[in-house]
Amino acid sequence: MRFFIEDNYITCLPDKPSENSGYDSQNNFVKLNTHTLHFNHILAENQLPHADIIALICLIVFYPFLKTSHKITFPFNISNQFVNILAKHKLTTNVNIDHKLFTYNHNHNYSLQSKRVIALSWGGGLDSWAVYRLQPELYTVLIHEEQEESPLPENDPLSLPLVKVSTNNRQIASNNDEKDAGWTTWVSVLVTTLWLSQEYNINTVALGGNLGSLFLQDGKQYYPAHVKPNLWFETFRLLGMELYLPLGGLTDLGVIKIISNDFLSKFKYCWRSNQLGENCHQCLKCLRKEVLLGKDIDQGEVLKHAFTGPSFEYLKTRNENLAQWVEKYYQPAFILIPSDMRNQLQRVLLNYVELLPKNLEFLVEHYGWI
Repeated sequence: MRFFIEDNYITCLPDKPSENSGYDSQNNFVKLNTHTLHFNHILAENQLPHADIIALICLIVFYPFLKTSHKITFPFNISNQFVNILAKHKLTTNVNIDHKLFTYNHNHNYSLQSKRVIALSWGGGLDSWAVYRLQPELYTVLIHEEQEESPLPENDPLSLPLVKVSTNNRQIASNNDEKDAGWTTWVSVLVTTLWLSQEYNINTVALGGNLGSLFLQDGKQYYPAHVKPNLWFETFRLLGMELYLPLGGLTDLGVIKIISNDFLSKFKYCWRSNQLGENCHQCLKCLRKEVLLGKDIDQGEVLKHAFTGPSFEYLKTRNENLAQWVEKYYQPAFILIPSDMRNQLQRVLLNYVELLPKNLEFLVEHYGWI
């Protein structure tokens, strides 16, 4: 696979037929539909990301199609550090290298700067709002990957710059049914933030993943993510671009406790919202959020057919075991937080939620197994 960059376009050229298909992070078969990733945000020449960060964008977006590559040529020569990353992902290390290229020393990254520069990858949903409201002073910029069906109302009470960036991600890949597959890895939502990393001097990226996605495999079954973190955590860390997921120990119900009741009444969450950002109250996303928010809808059928995970199970059953932890913070999630940020996060969290006592952590760790 060969990659080229020109202005705000990154193009891949497969070298053989097998690079036109592959399997995404959920092991679903996908086909390469278009060879070009396009950003609507044009960067000045001196604001292009580091060569390794551009290579990381290529890796993330076209990941399923690189697994059979015998050689990869990135837009610019990469560092030895990135070669190590490719080896960790079990991809070819037959690549274009600049052995003298500056590589990040992740152990001393912040000795070169007075502080972290943190961007919030902003989805506009409950998780994004909770991450923002926990520590609004922490972020330099909020970067929103804009989608037509998820507009942000103009009067959102944000005190920080909100940069809206769109891509053609829906066109990159398709699934077996010839439908758009969208992004093919869970970190793909960070591609727009990586694109702006040099412009804003970003060295840490915050996002809204919670307990369900980090530890419960989207609400199905517990997985000890703190014992063997996802490889993407290490990938970002090795490039001096750490991930920060402050909601990692909370369920959906725990996340809601962080957002004030006054704001919840104004919350916009609809996939089909109109230009004013009004919710339709009929789509699955509306129903899911409104069940969590305790609104008066027919929860029986919705909970029975549409939604899984501990929050919805608790709302349906009021199970006593779930009641002991479903709104508390699962403390092993702190291990996934950059070490210099853990104490501050814990202090802030205690204003909203309780920490789950260690002697009750087994309740989370048995979820989906018994």
